[in-house]
Amino acid sequence: LKALDERGFTFFTNYDSAKGRQIRQCPTAALCFHWKSIRRQVRVQGSIGRATVAESDAYFAGRPRPNQLSAWASRQSEPLDRRETFEARLAEMDARFPADVPRPGNWGGYRLVPDKIEFWEDRPGRQLDRTEKPEDHDVGEPGREPPSERDGCVDGRPLDDLLSRLVHLVLGLLRPDLRVHLDPS
Repeated sequence: LKALDERGFTFFTNYDSAKGRQIRQCPTAALCFHWKSIRRQVRVQGSIGRATVAESDAYFAGRPRPNQLSAWASRQSEPLDRRETFEARLAEMDARFPADVPRPGNWGGYRLVPDKIEFWEDRPGRQLDRTEKPEDHDVGEPGREPPSERDGCVDGRPLDDLLSRLVHLVLGLLRPDLRVHLDPS
């Protein structure tokens, strides 16, 4: 996961990889964020489409040069006869692109647009508590609040940045009227 905003969850990959082929065949997926230490999980499910060319170009341009060259040299998800084959392709790409490395046409971003978001909270004795945001934006019981919205802390422990951003985004989708303060400390 490389980006998270009001449009959805964005990641980047080789469009010809096994993942890319699976997305072409069935453009739906689920993402699961599990934080064992704080006994929380968020599962997001929805449809997937490609990110814009501009987004893919910008992300690719910000990658380290070795990663850019690997995107060109790799035939992702295909068997490799030996390591030296890949290293030779990598050397070819380094010679081909002595300065800036352009983004390969078969490499870019996908965005998952959530249809359903589930919060999961573990309780003693595996008495799980789940709160779901389905497509119709029904948040369940009146007044029910998803876990993890208490000032960026869970049981007094600070949330990491990704979880804080995820909670903030998801709460905005669930309850636009709810103001949440996420303490970055």
